[in-house]
Amino acid sequence: MNYLVDNEDLLKKCKLYIIPILNPDGAKSYTRLNANNIDLNRDAQDLTQPESVVLKKVFETFKPDFCFNLHGQRTIFSAGNINKSATVSFLAPAQDKKCTVTKTRQIAMEIIASMNKMLQNVILNSVGIYDDAFNINCVGDTFQSKNVPTVLFEAGHYKDDYSREEVRIMIFGSLLIALETISENENLGAKFEEYFDIPKNEKLFYDIIIRNAKVLTNSEEKELDIAIQYEEVLADGCIHFMPKIKKFGNLSMFFGHKEVDAKNQQVTLGGNLSLEMENAIDFVTINNELFSLKLVNNY
Repeated sequence: MNYLVDNEDLLKKCKLYIIPILNPDGAKSYTRLNANNIDLNRDAQDLTQPESVVLKKVFETFKPDFCFNLHGQRTIFSAGNINKSATVSFLAPAQDKKCTVTKTRQIAMEIIASMNKMLQNVILNSVGIYDDAFNINCVGDTFQSKNVPTVLFEAGHYKDDYSREEVRIMIFGSLLIALETISENENLGAKFEEYFDIPKNEKLFYDIIIRNAKVLTNSEEKELDIAIQYEEVLADGCIHFMPKIKKFGNLSMFFGHKEVDAKNQQVTLGGNLSLEMENAIDFVTINNELFSLKLVNNY
């Protein structure tokens, strides 16, 4: 919005309606659920919540030609089956159960292709396409089903960017490209094929993987990999990233945003914690050398 104040030319071509936060209670509590513990992104049809009713009223009153559906994405996603994090992901949501490539979806696809072209100059091979399984209860699928081209934005993970400041820049740039594409093209949808060149998201990442660890479990020494994932917890007004064991065994098919090679040496978990799923663990000791698993900063 600050940018648009100083760059009014775009507003001469497009009229924007912005809802900064659709779920203020969820934002305050750092959860996708609202104060009634309802996922608003599954309430687009039943409209059981006041926020959902407001969104529907805005949609029907404003009568948009395009919709942008803005989300944050977990750090687990890769941009295809490669060691590249899905820093930004997009989707032209399905319009029906068959995921038919309708004219409406083609328009959304061309917009996404334009944004991807720009992003490849910044985050090469780190843009993905989110799963397009149809769910009419989702906001994006509902808007698309009404023949309004809808684009899903997912702000993902950039190296060491757990505050998502770098990703904000990429989303901002993507939004500008999307608006320019809409305002400068009268026949959108004719160039949608490049959308299908963008790889689909895979769930191949953990925040930390400890490779080639020797761990004593049940009086038996095992050689394996250990995956750690941060659980984001709101406490005292700050987001704390709690490291938890999420998987162990042969993890050669997975990638870590950070990887530690134990080189087949003895690994002790925290204060002699057992190797169990969901155990919170702040550090490991490898051959008597301590390795912290905590982020330097909480946000």
